[in-house]
Amino acid sequence: MLVPGPRSRGEALAQEGRTAFGVALGLAVVLLISGLIEGFITGAAIPWAIKVLIGVAAFAAFWIYVFAFGKVAVRRSVSGDVDGDFAVDTVAVSS
Repeated sequence: MLVPGPRSRGEALAQEGRTAFGVALGLAVVLLISGLIEGFITGAAIPWAIKVLIGVAAFAAFWIYVFAFGKVAVRRSVSGDVDGDFAVDTVAVSS
């Protein structure tokens, strides 16, 4: 955003804001899953070995998701910005 290149500062701010919103939604989902594990698994009366196994499985699933989908996104040059009509909406202003 400090050096937006060929984009105007407003366009750069809008694009980076849309990308940041997508990241925030993804993190909310990860926190929801973490909360469910913390709430239902940590306090449950199940053996520690199973609790650790669930934790390791969640950890592995997260990193597999990050690297597998991240690799696909890099190959397709996906920036995380919203595609379609939302990316080009404009509002008329008086001059």
